[in-house]
Amino acid sequence: MTLFKGSGGIPSRSASGAATALTHVLASIADLAEGHRLGHGRRIAWLALKLAPLCGIEPSEFEALYYAGLLHDVGELWVSSEVFHRAGPASRSESIGVREHPVTGAEFLARFAPLPAGVAELVRWHHEWWDGTGYPDQLHWTQIPPAAQVLRLADTFVSSLSDRPNRRCLPPEDAFGEIISGAGRELGPQFCRMFALLFQSDAEVAQLADKQNDLGTKPGVMYALERATPDDVEQLMLAIADCADARHPVLAGHSRRTGNLAARIAERAGWEPTEIDRARLLGYVHDIGMAAIPSGIIAKTDRLTSLERAAMQRHVLYGAEILRNIPELEEYADEARHHHERVDGSGYPDALAGPAIPLLARLVAVCDAYDALTTGRPYRTTLDSDAALARIERDAGYAFDPTLVQALASSLPATTI
Repeated sequence: MTLFKGSGGIPSRSASGAATALTHVLASIADLAEGHRLGHGRRIAWLALKLAPLCGIEPSEFEALYYAGLLHDVGELWVSSEVFHRAGPASRSESIGVREHPVTGAEFLARFAPLPAGVAELVRWHHEWWDGTGYPDQLHWTQIPPAAQVLRLADTFVSSLSDRPNRRCLPPEDAFGEIISGAGRELGPQFCRMFALLFQSDAEVAQLADKQNDLGTKPGVMYALERATPDDVEQLMLAIADCADARHPVLAGHSRRTGNLAARIAERAGWEPTEIDRARLLGYVHDIGMAAIPSGIIAKTDRLTSLERAAMQRHVLYGAEILRNIPELEEYADEARHHHERVDGSGYPDALAGPAIPLLARLVAVCDAYDALTTGRPYRTTLDSDAALARIERDAGYAFDPTLVQALASSLPATTI
């Protein structure tokens, strides 16, 4: 069996549509990882494209600028989340990680053929400053490509509109003031002048701060990845699985394994190929909301407090929100939301029971638990396959669907049954 059939469970007419949708999932994971509200990358892309024509950026560069804005901070997934969840200065190691994120992000994005040429370079240079004090390459003045300077300006303005642990969000007028005060230091003076013209003439720019009427995150994609192939879709699915786990080293490989086990069970059970693909994809995306959870909670060896447990449980809500806002993937939102429900009704977030829990969510719950038991967590030791299966069988009818527990047992190597 090939890894993916068609568009891998994504209801899109083309690999282009599937790849474009998955790229927006990557952007949303990065938004969560840095503590921004969802749509941060899309707001930056939207503003950068508004500003680009005024700054002499050629239309041929717009597509690369859009995707660079969308994915500019994907490298933050490999930075300790604690720096984004607390007030006060970062440690030396955290500061190094933050300063390396443009390079990490550029190297990650360079692997994806369907992205427009130039995206990785713009991501690498989106923290360069006009006076040469930026990072990672200390470029200055005209050494910084104009599109990278536009991206820097859009990032600075939009980020000022977000709450952070060490400061509250600024009103649009104050965020505009920060841009103007950065002229000749962070930003090229000519770019600040063009932004002043845009801000004063286009009321939509200030609306980026309005959570109820945010034009930067309205449905619709400005540029589709027309060159994408089914192989690219496969690569992006695996990248999402890896990015879902990247923030927490203890989870490395968890989403891939969960998705592949779900597909194996579905195949052994005789499901249709499309449903097998859907099982795999849900396994890959079920934990994308974990990017928003502080590392200290996931790595804790003691029992979680009630507040920590509530924070951890919100990962299913974050993941569902990401999927619900991407039309091609919204049918997975409820399934991702409910993969921690229990068949006896004692799960979360909605205390659903039995058949009220979507079938794919019940399947991924079994696979998720098996992988967690056999790979270990900071708060308990790793179990071998026999012991893990016995634990899950003990909870059949309470936590797990008994039919799917039997399907898990029949899908494991014979020596472990």
